[in-house]
Amino acid sequence: MKGTMLLLVCLGYGMLSAAAAAAQLQPGERRDTPGSGSMSRSARDEAIENEIEIELPSNSGGNAAFWMVTAALDRRIRNTEKRLENLQRENEMLTSSLRAMERRLTYRLVKAESSVKELGRDISERPKIAFSASLGGVGSRGPYNTDTTLTFRDVITNIGNAFRPATGIFTAPLRGVYLFSLFECSLSPQPASLSLHKNEQMMVSVAKRRAQHEGAENGSNGVVLQLEQGDQVYVRLWKDSWVYDSTAHYTTFSGVLLFTL
Repeated sequence: MKGTMLLLVCLGYGMLSAAAAAAQLQPGERRDTPGSGSMSRSARDEAIENEIEIELPSNSGGNAAFWMVTAALDRRIRNTEKRLENLQRENEMLTSSLRAMERRLTYRLVKAESSVKELGRDISERPKIAFSASLGGVGSRGPYNTDTTLTFRDVITNIGNAFRPATGIFTAPLRGVYLFSLFECSLSPQPASLSLHKNEQMMVSVAKRRAQHEGAENGSNGVVLQLEQGDQVYVRLWKDSWVYDSTAHYTTFSGVLLFTL
């Protein structure tokens, strides 16, 4: 269509040029051309055809270049749109993955917080039993003519009130595992021997024979015991033994509940 329009324009332009040239001639004059007389009609048509032959390739080449550039731009636009679609899909996949991860982390966080709360409640509700006491007073206890249960009247700690300082006996309020320790101090050359008992059974002892030198000596022992509710633990001073204490708490008896059973 565009080629046809260009042809018609060129033909019109040729005829207008010929008419203008004819109008400029005086009556009776003829237009001369170099090397010949006047231009015949066939020569003028040939010139117009040459002009058409020259213009058509130039115009066709311009259209081809335009369409080549347009096609290249169209390909670039399509490629860009395709890349954009791929990026949008990747973004949607990443968003979905992040949301799934957020849900998993939220679940784990809620579960961890619930576990911490349960642990806190368990710790707060767990029974707390612990005591520590010394003989009290300043001076020695003993000697006695028989094994004697010691009373520890200077109470340092008595959480749960399971220890009775007046009798020196600890009564287990719960079935569980307990840790007990015994520390003693004696003045040489006096002998000092003590033992820790569970009910009527001797469990551990601290013993020091008569020394040849002057001064204070210390001994200690400890034991982990499984007790039933109501079991009793206490310390006995052996026959013919001495132990010493003061406000510095040299001779002590302690116990703590480790866990219930």
